[in-house]
Amino acid sequence: MDDNLWLIELESALLDDCNVNDIYAICRGKAIPESLRPDVWQVCLDVRHKSDQMSLFNEIFDLPFQNTLREDCQAIVDRIGNDDEDKVSVISDLESILTFYCKNRNFLYESDNGWIELLLPLLALKLNRSDTYNLFEAIRDTYIPKGCKPKGNVFHVFRLLILYHDPELCTMLDTKKITPDLYSMQWFQCLFASSCSLTVILSMWDLYFQHADPFMVFFLALIILVNGRDLILEMKDATKEDLIKFLSNMPCALEPDDVVDFCSLAQYYSVKTPSSFKTDFLKALYGSQGEKAPHIEPCSVSQVSKSNTTIM
Repeated sequence: MDDNLWLIELESALLDDCNVNDIYAICRGKAIPESLRPDVWQVCLDVRHKSDQMSLFNEIFDLPFQNTLREDCQAIVDRIGNDDEDKVSVISDLESILTFYCKNRNFLYESDNGWIELLLPLLALKLNRSDTYNLFEAIRDTYIPKGCKPKGNVFHVFRLLILYHDPELCTMLDTKKITPDLYSMQWFQCLFASSCSLTVILSMWDLYFQHADPFMVFFLALIILVNGRDLILEMKDATKEDLIKFLSNMPCALEPDDVVDFCSLAQYYSVKTPSSFKTDFLKALYGSQGEKAPHIEPCSVSQVSKSNTTIM
């Protein structure tokens, strides 16, 4: 019975006006039961009392890139393999929500930007379109760093993190001219949703949203590399293309039972990293969408080593 006391406490908190700190204090990194997940995520992402923005959508699908968006939605849903009735519903939800998102926020859709993959796990919660939209918008605003594009700031910062914690691995990848954007773009664009099974993603996001740390994706990505470093180093003679493919697919091996340890290890490395890592890059990576992000220069092993002497 004691094992279920936290569930009773969680259900009670959800009936009140709880916040993400209350959720974390109760759950302490536990996976959320499927029946409570929609409410918990809405609390953690602070959209529980948000207005129905989708009511403003005029249901007119006339964006310049509308055909591309529709075709991409169709292609991804076809790969999932739902039955035909489900496919039609999912495609409709995807296109409606993303069309409104572009119109509401004045954004342009581009293929392979991770939006569809990010939205799909939210549709699994079976919420109405308005609540699903609010969750999607909140995740994009809070947890997806700016600059998720080739040679973007995100990947310069991620390389610095690899360099700090594993100079040998970073040097090997640098030697092969393999920059993080070549293998981890989708990890950052959709919080691993394109790389892992739905079951893994739901469990991972349970913990992710409880921790409420936008930088967690950097440490999860780091753990993917740290856990596979020996295999990566053994591939020093592989072709650049083969190594990029191997790196890109590494998160696919995650199983549901791995998630708690995976996230705990990410937290451990987060604590081991100087706090200046987050404070220095917070505005550049997670400032308002309208702000122009400063350019972040790559640096060498020796530069980071000198920096370590100061900050450690």
